[in-house]
Amino acid sequence: MRVGHLAAMGVLSALLSGCAAAATSRVDASAPINWTEQAKRVVLVDPDVELSELDAGGTHEPRADWTAAAKC
Repeated sequence: MRVGHLAAMGVLSALLSGCAAAATSRVDASAPINWTEQAKRVVLVDPDVELSELDAGGTHEPRADWTAAAKC
């Protein structure tokens, strides 16, 4: 019974990996970038990152002090 489950999971993984490759988005090449334009736009995004420590048991323990130090 367990071998059947593993085989089914393998087949399912193979099928879904094909779906993931087909679902990737592509950049529209018909919209050219005009680098000679006078007005330039820059987008700054504040990342939402939390640092954690991986202990010997394999669990991630959040470290607020590391996160605070990294934002400075």
